[in-house]
Amino acid sequence: MDICVISSGLLTSGPFGYKGTERIAWELADWLGSKGHSVTLVAPKGSVKGNFELAETISEGFNIPDLGFDRDRLHIQEAIKLLASKKFDLVINHQGAFYIENLWIGAKEYHWWVHGWLPPYPHTHKVKIYARSKAHSELLKQKFESWDVRYCYNWIDVEKYPFTREKEDYFLFFSRIAREKGVHNFIKLAKQFPEEKFVIAGMDDIAKGTDPYYLIYILKECCNLPNVEYKGSVSESEKIDLLRKAKALIVPLDMPYFEVFGLWILEGLCCGCPVITQAGYGGPDEIITPACGYLAKNMVDMADFLRRFIKGEVGFKPEDCRKRAEDFNKDKILEGYLREFTV
Repeated sequence: MDICVISSGLLTSGPFGYKGTERIAWELADWLGSKGHSVTLVAPKGSVKGNFELAETISEGFNIPDLGFDRDRLHIQEAIKLLASKKFDLVINHQGAFYIENLWIGAKEYHWWVHGWLPPYPHTHKVKIYARSKAHSELLKQKFESWDVRYCYNWIDVEKYPFTREKEDYFLFFSRIAREKGVHNFIKLAKQFPEEKFVIAGMDDIAKGTDPYYLIYILKECCNLPNVEYKGSVSESEKIDLLRKAKALIVPLDMPYFEVFGLWILEGLCCGCPVITQAGYGGPDEIITPACGYLAKNMVDMADFLRRFIKGEVGFKPEDCRKRAEDFNKDKILEGYLREFTV
């Protein structure tokens, strides 16, 4: 098949780094290309080449439509030019739901992979919508009662993540430095356990959307806590090393945020790192099992569990964490998705 995969226009697309949507789009295009399909990936300039033809659009950067600089629109305009010049059997769009109505030009089949909220748009064409988890799918179905919203889990290339049973003495936060990801909740936990070490790592680039005021607040808090180490943005190898050696990955998401999946949770499990998070936030509920982590009722319950975990009253086997991650291995997930093609 001739397939066009459209990535986000905000960040370059590639297999590593602080990317969610962009990484999934890249790995999907690369995997389809490795299976013998003719694939074109539409992505910002500087994206990584793979088993596909790379069609570069604009440079990466933060989207600021209120100031008249709308990267989404510029990116999609370039994608539309490509779609108008070539007939594809299938278009798989990962773009964040802006200016969508012209993207199915000439395609026999159109799949829209939604990575967040789905705003209203003229639903007059045969478009298959894919959410990132069952909970995400149900949420979108509630919003749009008559729409058929399927789901295809995000995945992990398990072999890229080295497994270890050896742990060091720290708890880890690893995600974007953003309010919805709950960095402040992680700091509150650290204050309750002054004898334990807590490490914060994740993308904190203001040029790519990090709230500077929230970042300043987090940095000030960390300066006053001797048991908290702030690392911020780290390299891919440093990220894997942190995940491998952490006693547990803490995911203290902040209400009313809805996490559609949680790719970094799979990264932790791959490395043999158990995950402690809260129930009711979407995708993480479908990833975490009692063998590989804990779904707390709230932050109070999370602190109580952490206290028991520190005392050794409860625990997890790194092998069980790795085994759970293998349920989301890339080949398994994408083979299932590939079987749904109707063209």
